[in-house]
Amino acid sequence: MPNKKIPISRIMTSTQFTRALSATRMAPDGATAQACRLVLVDGLTAYAASQQVGVGQAAISRALAKLRSVRCCPTCGQAVRG
Repeated sequence: MPNKKIPISRIMTSTQFTRALSATRMAPDGATAQACRLVLVDGLTAYAASQQVGVGQAAISRALAKLRSVRCCPTCGQAVRG
């Protein structure tokens, strides 16, 4: 079964993902972060990422919500806390 991709409007660049990840308490080398990268950067569905990495879809969904809520500075692109 081929990996399904999500619409292009939901995808982050690798740099944006790294910056958003640094604004959370998620371990950058953890399985959940890896699954989120597959979804947000590579365009896989959460289901496909969960199957590939071995993390539950609920954990991925919660982590994606955290990452999507991170605001970035429009000028420099850095994550803005608070």
